[in-house]
Amino acid sequence: MTKSLWTILDGARTAMAKSGLPTKYWTDTVQTMVYVWNLVPSSRQSHAIPAELWHGKQQDMSHLRPFGTTAYAHIPVDLNLSKLYLRSVKTVLLGYFS
Repeated sequence: MTKSLWTILDGARTAMAKSGLPTKYWTDTVQTMVYVWNLVPSSRQSHAIPAELWHGKQQDMSHLRPFGTTAYAHIPVDLNLSKLYLRSVKTVLLGYFS
C-alpha cells in the first residue's frame, strides 16, 4: 500500500477509537478521512490544498467538526407536523456530504 493510504487508514483507526463508534461505521470513517485529507496542504505543493487545485477556488473549512461528535439534523417545518413536534433530531456526525 502507498504511504497516503496508510495515513488515511491510521487516521480512520484513530477517529474510530476516539469516537467510540462501532466498527460497522468504518466506511464512513474512511470517507471522512479522505475528505479531510483533501483539505490538508500537500508536501509537493505547500501553497495550496488538493481541493483548491481540483476546484480552482479557495475552500471554506468552517464546516469541519470532529468525527463522531453530537450533531443535530434539522426537521423542516414544511412537513406540517404538530407545533409540539421536535424541530431537530440528535445524531452523530459520521461525515460530510460533498
